[in-house]
Amino acid sequence: IAEFQAELQLSIEERNAGRLRHLPFQATDRISLSPDGLVRPQTVELPADQAGTLRHDGNNVSIDHEMVKLSANAMMHGMMVQVLAREYAMLNIAVTERIT
Repeated sequence: IAEFQAELQLSIEERNAGRLRHLPFQATDRISLSPDGLVRPQTVELPADQAGTLRHDGNNVSIDHEMVKLSANAMMHGMMVQVLAREYAMLNIAVTERIT
């Protein structure tokens, strides 16, 4: 921490004196540097199912998109319940040999 504070104090003093100093950065998988050593932003493409507006809390879930998926899931569930009910009714007819 003391090293950081000393570096910060030196940078503040140089800025106040009218001299700008560039801090050395190293390129990583998250930071790209231009040939002149300046940090350049990177564009990151999200898959379509993860795309959304990123909020300050780091959450990008769209409530509208989630509600559409929930509604589609509920309709599919209701349809499958009806199909299974009819299948069980036909099995009951086959087992008991009488139509109810």
